[in-house]
Amino acid sequence: MLLLPRTPSGGGIRDNREALYQAKHRMQGRNWMPDLAIGIDVGATKVAAALVSGPDHTVRLLTERTPQRSGEEIVDLVANLIGELMRSPEAGGRRLPVGIGLPAQIDFSTQTVLRATNLPLGGVAVAGPLRGRFGGPLVIDNDANLAALAETRHGAAEGRRHVICLTMGTGIGGGLVFDGELYRGWLGVGAEVGHMVIELEGADCACGGRGCFETLAAGPALVRNAREAVARHPDSLLARLAGGDAGKVEGRMVTQAAREGDRVAQELFAHIGRILGYVLTSLANLLNPQIFVIGGGMVEAGEFLVGPAREIVMSCAMEPALIDLEVVAARFGNSAGYLGAATLAREHAKEKASD
Repeated sequence: MLLLPRTPSGGGIRDNREALYQAKHRMQGRNWMPDLAIGIDVGATKVAAALVSGPDHTVRLLTERTPQRSGEEIVDLVANLIGELMRSPEAGGRRLPVGIGLPAQIDFSTQTVLRATNLPLGGVAVAGPLRGRFGGPLVIDNDANLAALAETRHGAAEGRRHVICLTMGTGIGGGLVFDGELYRGWLGVGAEVGHMVIELEGADCACGGRGCFETLAAGPALVRNAREAVARHPDSLLARLAGGDAGKVEGRMVTQAAREGDRVAQELFAHIGRILGYVLTSLANLLNPQIFVIGGGMVEAGEFLVGPAREIVMSCAMEPALIDLEVVAARFGNSAGYLGAATLAREHAKEKASD
């Protein structure tokens, strides 16, 4: 008989998939895995590939630097990672469903990459060659869409049906969940929140536009601002972490300095947070979500980023849009992309099986 942990009050069996997984794992050995799927998150600098069991249990995680020279190199790397995960003892030699998140605009119905801003993936065949190689169910989607899916199904927005998720890292992505389902636009290329134009005659953006939100609030903007701040504040902790060389400042240093109490670093995040807040205010007035979830690498700064954004939204959005509205950090952080990819892979496989 399988015994599950009871609730603290002793009032029955707790609904805990992780406990069920661990109990059966002990009883039946390493080859038993419920709802096993492969999730791949292709980022601008790193590819994360994981075996995922159940909604959010990472069984095995592989990471590699993202090739920058060609889209074909990226596809080859993804293929190698999928193959390694499928050959792992946990996979047991099975053909597992695969989901892949890409920082690109994707025609979801035809599963083709139309354009990618930060990687050479535009027009590159991704899904077709990988399906031909592995034979099982495989689906691709925008990486921010998949982060939104993970956070809505199992994360910070669980139980909400109207969700806007932003991922802030090298670029800024967006995922929209309306009435419990991802909204991609008629072609599948919507929710490009990072390319909302918010500054007239602003800086050039990699997308070809000018004044995009991404140019003011993504990771490169944070680093650019931080280097200027170090030059003005050579006695700051941030300057010391960079060895006194403004040119050596990296995003992780800004996060570390902010956490350790450096006012210069904290104000850098607050500045980005205020910009974020004004964008969220516009989205709240336009789309009336129940919750904003902020994810990506920059959210490691926590309330130093999210707090100022929340303050702007609560003071500037129209009053009806604020009813029960929340602005929170993502639960899954940088794991959201591959967890959402695995979730979509399982859902896609079930749809194919029922056709």
